[in-house]
Amino acid sequence: MSNTLICISEELVVSGEREERVRQRSQAPKSVRKRFGSLLYPLLLSLCGVDYENKLPPVWKKLAESGKQERQVLERELASLEQELGSPSRPLATPDLTMKVMSLMWGGRNYEDLTQGIHVFSIVVPEYNNANGDASQDAQERSNAWDLVNDGGTTTLQDVEKVKKTKVVIPAGFVEGHAQLNSMGLLWVLLLGRTHPFVASYKRLMDLLNGRFSQFHVFFTNVDQARSATEPPSMLLFLRKVQILTTNNNNN
Repeated sequence: MSNTLICISEELVVSGEREERVRQRSQAPKSVRKRFGSLLYPLLLSLCGVDYENKLPPVWKKLAESGKQERQVLERELASLEQELGSPSRPLATPDLTMKVMSLMWGGRNYEDLTQGIHVFSIVVPEYNNANGDASQDAQERSNAWDLVNDGGTTTLQDVEKVKKTKVVIPAGFVEGHAQLNSMGLLWVLLLGRTHPFVASYKRLMDLLNGRFSQFHVFFTNVDQARSATEPPSMLLFLRKVQILTTNNNNN
């Protein structure tokens, strides 16, 4: 009898050690390669213009290790980079933006469809509460619902439906559009790295706009005052051009 109990005890110990090893392996930090798999990993390297995982921007390792906390990690990293660079604005890490980032669906297949890809019209700037106040508030609510769903908290069907929504943010004027452009630039720095050719090119555009903000503000205002009621706002046309160029760039 005693020998039987000893054998059972030893088996339990071995079984417990085996389960602990499995648990530790499951909780071990994931590499970027494992997180994105054989299809997306080479695409990520190509998008960032690097050959190896250790040359990727630091955010990708943090996202790979984040589990279901991807949105929160992206939010924290954007806020940290905003403070570090002294950026005038940053994008809200909405569920939609987070899913596009993690699926590498940056360009979209059809730039005529504003719900596809990452571009200026998919950027929600949280500090704007005027013309886009409703969109910003709704985006924040959807982000909170997303966190609840992924944290395993108590959620309702309404919470899940909020997460599924995709918002297209149309700025009311130059100031809002300018904030969206700056915010998108910050996102590209985070995802692609500061030395990426596309980031450098985009920075030149924003340096021009930021350096002559008042002049461009007056220019766009004057153009809008002269346009007919049936013509779209000039800043909207400008952003549309930027959206087409950046979408095409990220498709190539």
